Amino acid sequence: MNRLFARLSNVEGMNARSNVIVSLLWLFFLTLASTITYGIFGEKEILLYFLIGALITELISIIVAYFIFAFKDPDCLRSETYTLSKLAIEKGQIGDNQSGLIDVSQAKIIEADCSVRDGSNG
Repeated sequence: MNRLFARLSNVEGMNARSNVIVSLLWLFFLTLASTITYGIFGEKEILLYFLIGALITELISIIVAYFIFAFKDPDCLRSETYTLSKLAIEKGQIGDNQSGLIDVSQAKIIEADCSVRDGSNG
């Protein structure tokens, strides 16, 4: 059971994006699943109406949160990997104008013949 939760918590392994909206989406889809399940097997209509109201509230909060972060802090909507890469570039760990995107010590030097051979230079 611990391996299942560890696998579900590993966003990178699922090839998903981790950002601010993901936790709200998890809550929305869990409530959606429980609403559908209760709609099929449940007996009391009042609880079904409560779950539908919760779904509508969660959907509105997701839309509002998206627009708030889109205008105030768009970096929060980007993936965690992108944010970490951007921070590393800003701190000069990778991609600065001195070393580029590769480690200079691991770069291979390619010897090339500099003469042009188009038939006219002999």
